[in-house]
Amino acid sequence: MDIEGGGGHKLPYTGYIEVEVAIPNVTDAVNCLILITPDTQYGQYVPVIIGTNVLDILMDAIKQKHSEHYQEKVRMPDALYFAFRCMKIQKRPLDRVDGEIGIIKCGITQKVMIPSN
Repeated sequence: MDIEGGGGHKLPYTGYIEVEVAIPNVTDAVNCLILITPDTQYGQYVPVIIGTNVLDILMDAIKQKHSEHYQEKVRMPDALYFAFRCMKIQKRPLDRVDGEIGIIKCGITQKVMIPSN
């Protein structure tokens, strides 16, 4: 498979595994494919890559279990909440203003990194 990351760059991986993924106390387990990262210094800390294909499946599972308004009802890790929020905004037909898809305001004091895609 050829996998592209942000900006169209090829995403290196050494293989993939099928696993059951769940968000504790939020979703039931769902089967997903997860990429295994190459043996690099970064790969020591991030041994697998969970792509938007997996996040889409998890978001659908949350919607089925908690309704379309799950973000108002379900407490989940901040990084996951913001990743889902970005994905929802990306799917909406928004008018582009200065190349921005949208703005997400965050009230927490710690930094949250939302990777590409």
